[in-house]
Amino acid sequence: MLRKSILCWGLGAMAMAASAAETETPAQVEGQDDEQSAEPLSASDRASALAYTQKELQDKFQTGASLDLGRVTPWSELGAAFFGRIGGPISSLSLGFGDFEYSGNLNQRNYMVSGHAESAYVAARYFVLGFGPLYVEPAIGLVHWNGDVKPRGNDDIDDIAASALTSRFDLLGADIDVNLGIMWLFTNGVFVDYNFLNLSHALLLQESYTVSTSEARKAIRTQIAGPISMSGINLRVGYAFDF
Repeated sequence: MLRKSILCWGLGAMAMAASAAETETPAQVEGQDDEQSAEPLSASDRASALAYTQKELQDKFQTGASLDLGRVTPWSELGAAFFGRIGGPISSLSLGFGDFEYSGNLNQRNYMVSGHAESAYVAARYFVLGFGPLYVEPAIGLVHWNGDVKPRGNDDIDDIAASALTSRFDLLGADIDVNLGIMWLFTNGVFVDYNFLNLSHALLLQESYTVSTSEARKAIRTQIAGPISMSGINLRVGYAFDF
């Protein structure tokens, strides 16, 4: 009888040991999950984890320079810009030059104003969304214009109205400008800047005309002083020195 009891006890103990071996505790399962999740990240995963947001790149930006193609600033078709952080916004100094041609109507006569301009602008750039590339950029500049105004259509020298709309001009003025655009920064320091909206208004400080008629002055002031909006390919390609 004693032998039978010892045998039954031994069999029960073996069954309990086998059941405990087959059952894993939550701590053991969690440890296995941690071991599985500790696998090394792939190269693409590491690059994604280390990628900067546009807001972080904007905060890193301190100084830079760019080549300006098109009407990035008013009255300029080709130019250069230099950037620096002054306080909160990214500030810039832009130098450029370009040709222009505008037409209008005055006293039922069509005319053309054309010429050349050199400009220098200082601007401050504000990223209005706080996290993305969209910016608003107020600017003020000094511009020198020279060119001529001519009537279009009847060029008869005896036409008094045509003669009144024929003049050379030389102007100097302060130009107030507002740009709306996108500045996309890359982690290697390269940035691309596209200005898709530009509004400007000039205050003429000096004016010189070869024919100082009221018609010629009005036509020139309308097309130069504005307010005007300039369109076209407005692209900056630059490099941030601090990246």
